[in-house]
Amino acid sequence: MRKSVRHIRNFSLAAAALSLSACTSGLEGDEIPADGHDDIQQEEVVEASTPTPASCPVPDSVAGGRFYNERECFEIKEILDDDALMDMPVYQNLDIIRNIDGFGATVIERAIASGTRICNADLAPSVAGRYSGSENKISIDFEEAELIAKNLATMAHELWHSIQEDIDTENFYTTATLYENQQLVLSQEAAAEAFEVLIVFLAEQNGREGFIEGYSKFTNNRILMNAFIQAYDQNIADGALENEALLEATNAAYRTKFTIQSFLDHYNNNALRYTFNNVSLLKAPNGRNFSDDINKDGFLNDSFVFASYDDVPERSDLFGSNADLPEIFEAMEWYRQSIVFGEDDQRVIDLKDSIRASGNRFIDVDFSAVECSIRQGTLPEDAFRAQIDHSVTEEVTSLNSSAHQPLPVRPN
Repeated sequence: MRKSVRHIRNFSLAAAALSLSACTSGLEGDEIPADGHDDIQQEEVVEASTPTPASCPVPDSVAGGRFYNERECFEIKEILDDDALMDMPVYQNLDIIRNIDGFGATVIERAIASGTRICNADLAPSVAGRYSGSENKISIDFEEAELIAKNLATMAHELWHSIQEDIDTENFYTTATLYENQQLVLSQEAAAEAFEVLIVFLAEQNGREGFIEGYSKFTNNRILMNAFIQAYDQNIADGALENEALLEATNAAYRTKFTIQSFLDHYNNNALRYTFNNVSLLKAPNGRNFSDDINKDGFLNDSFVFASYDDVPERSDLFGSNADLPEIFEAMEWYRQSIVFGEDDQRVIDLKDSIRASGNRFIDVDFSAVECSIRQGTLPEDAFRAQIDHSVTEEVTSLNSSAHQPLPVRPN
């Protein structure tokens, strides 16, 4: 039986007062943002398709990836049918999700039908889980004990990525502009996080006490859960049916995700990294309407679609308060076009002149040096900034050197 709206509303107010968690690993996935937020961003890792040049040595710790060891992989049905796994969080979370009628059950069924595998992995400390679209597999630690704080939300999130893969949505296209790929990756991740909020909410409605509170101990998750609950309560109060209220609430979480700075920074940097990783594969536009992909990011069925291209903010709002990334993207989009059409193409020349005239600080960086730095593990925006700092340092050094040159000796 569903709890009263009053109970949920009271929790929402209380959750807002929760202090920041001191945990160093969180609900969502791959690496802790540099700004110190107590949640971890989720991502599908896109491997580099362009080989690293010999002139750019990559440390073994970076070249080897972020995963220590992948033990073994199973079909989802194998896990749910294996009594030996019943006491492990991986089984318990899949069981919770499959028992959420109409939502979790549908996702589990579709994941099973598409052959999604779940792999028991010894993950790096900062990694909660990972989905690989090319291999259609989820990597997660079967023995992770933090059922509420990590695994339920992580499992729901990664399962949603498998659904997105099944309906043919991508977070990077070699024919897309950098800005189109930016929208694609942000929307895909925002949809997966909105779905995990829905699953945590419904798990508590199904009698799993403390799931909402446990999920909301992490700052950004609390923001999403509060947005979800407020929209849900308002729709119920306005007379909406249960599924209508859940749909509006999930959409509210999806839209709210675009307002979180650490999320924007993380995936904007990923869009830059993906472009460098696939620089040899970049192609001219082919007329594809990428908004169609975004409209499918939140597709569960014809009556429950919680993500839409119309909900994605304007380009200028997709950087939040980060002042450097808009300029970096502008420069990087020029570089992408220079790879596709050639630096001698008049359109490319005109674009660079226009960007340079606007005062963009990054248009004349050494893009090869930026790429090498990123491949060596530097955050993309920091790799661009380092080029600017390096140029400024060289210029100041040159000026200082000239200023202190002794006057020439007058010949006798």
